[in-house]
Amino acid sequence: LFVNNYQRRHCMKEHLQEVMRAKAGQEDIIYPAMDINDGDYFFLPFYMPVGNGELKSAAATPLCRLEHDGKQSYVFYTDHNPEYCWEKLPTDVKVLTVTREMALNAWRIGKNCQYLIFTQGNVIETEEGYELITRSTKAIKSYPCLPALPRGYTFEKMDGEFSVYTSSEQIPQAEVTFRLIYSETDKKMYEISLKYPSEKNDCFLQIDFAGDQARMYVDQKWEDDWYYTGKPWEIGLKRYDFPDKVWIEIYALRETDPVFLETVPEYEDGVVCKINGVKAETEIALPLPLPR
Repeated sequence: LFVNNYQRRHCMKEHLQEVMRAKAGQEDIIYPAMDINDGDYFFLPFYMPVGNGELKSAAATPLCRLEHDGKQSYVFYTDHNPEYCWEKLPTDVKVLTVTREMALNAWRIGKNCQYLIFTQGNVIETEEGYELITRSTKAIKSYPCLPALPRGYTFEKMDGEFSVYTSSEQIPQAEVTFRLIYSETDKKMYEISLKYPSEKNDCFLQIDFAGDQARMYVDQKWEDDWYYTGKPWEIGLKRYDFPDKVWIEIYALRETDPVFLETVPEYEDGVVCKINGVKAETEIALPLPLPR
């Protein structure tokens, strides 16, 4: 049963304590009353095979199935009571429930022996195994427990079925400064200088600017550009071989220009053309000691 109450740039009506039904042959599957708020979207199962059992209905969304040491686990997500209603209770699998936020940060990895990793970073497969690509050392969770600790992490506690690992280490950040090189009527040029830490997988330059558009130059070559959106322009510098300096050219935006803006900048005398600030975030790669 698919539910969608999201529409871009529109506020959708809330459906409080909505009772939904699904038709299965001659039978009506009735779900428990739930609030469907603006922006919500999800799907709910009915008569879903789960191991040797059958799930008649649930107020939770299926996320994935795991195979580990010859055993299976089914994972669902919801921020409310899952209210599993079994036609036949399974005896050969484990059923796990996580929050929606955990589901958004979940990575299923492994083949014959699978793990579910919860992290705000990214998990990728390499020739050697797996790596955690991350900009922070916030806690990570896993199911089942990891066979060995990631570098810099220690086991903290069990959170239900999930192992929690934390790190006290901080990711070293790049030093970044900027200065105005020249200013003309319709554009300005800035020079940005960077000093990188020794350990890095990538470094993301974030430029908070106001204007019509911005262009980035590396070694006097136009390499990238971005239109003003009201949000910082983020540039991964790894693909440019971590330059020590880049140049940013800002083109003026006038209050009378015929453009649609979701976020309107603060104009000065009807025009805006400037960099408000810059910062950089370092990304690191940590090997995950897991079998492929």
